[in-house]
Amino acid sequence: MVAPGIKNRFEGVLTGSSDGWWTIALGAKDAGLAIDVARRADVRLPEADAAKQLYERAAASGLDHADIAAVADLYRGQATAASQ
Repeated sequence: MVAPGIKNRFEGVLTGSSDGWWTIALGAKDAGLAIDVARRADVRLPEADAAKQLYERAAASGLDHADIAAVADLYRGQATAASQ
């Protein structure tokens, strides 16, 4: 089961296509907003924290204007480095 907003991004994640329509900078901002709202309700969102960290790493590597699917490139790079 996949949320409709993410379902249409699977192909980009799987193929490495990062034609942008929702940037990493916006993903980091939105994750931060979700974390702030949850914190005010005394709720932890570890998945949102992890997503925000990935977006920030991707932005720091020069992908800040790429589509959010580009975070998969970071994972692919880590997986490749770990297997060598």
